Amino acid sequence: MSASVLSAAVAPAAVIYTDGATKPNGAYRGPETLTVNFSAAGGSTALSFDLFGAQSVDDFGNGYDDLFSVALNGVTVFEGYFNLGGGGSDSVITNTLGWAWTAVSGGSWNGGTVAVSGLANLVAGANSFAVTYNPVGPYNGGNQGTGDESWALNNLDVSAVSPVPLPAAAPLLLAAIGSLGFASRRSRKRKSA
Repeated sequence: MSASVLSAAVAPAAVIYTDGATKPNGAYRGPETLTVNFSAAGGSTALSFDLFGAQSVDDFGNGYDDLFSVALNGVTVFEGYFNLGGGGSDSVITNTLGWAWTAVSGGSWNGGTVAVSGLANLVAGANSFAVTYNPVGPYNGGNQGTGDESWALNNLDVSAVSPVPLPAAAPLLLAAIGSLGFASRRSRKRKSA
């Protein structure tokens, strides 16, 4: 299994990597890990990406599904089997961050896409996003290469999440409520004295 490593810097909202894969397509990758290293400010971040299955994923008529694993900073956070046009099933087995996902099969061994999005807490500075592809799903009989198992990573977007600002009047409202409470306590103390 080979590995590809790429590096990028992250703007407040940016697609930091894409293969730009479309159909009709040629061979992209077979079984391997693609790692995208990037620098971030840290904190809550929105991520989205597409796992693209090429036209020949699962070959013709063998009904195999495909296993994708996604790791952030070395920890697997999303993993599942997907039917990218060749049969099998769509089943997420690890989703520790509660990411939303949608799998769309092209049908008739014509590829497909798994669109994933959600939040993650990134560290300030260097971060890594790694996708590992393995064509040996639960229905598969053996490993296959880029000749009939091919995939790509499209539109990896890493966007900083801005905190929701308080309305400008909120501090004034809180101060007014506090003053009313203070005045009410003073009034009760005078009456009881």
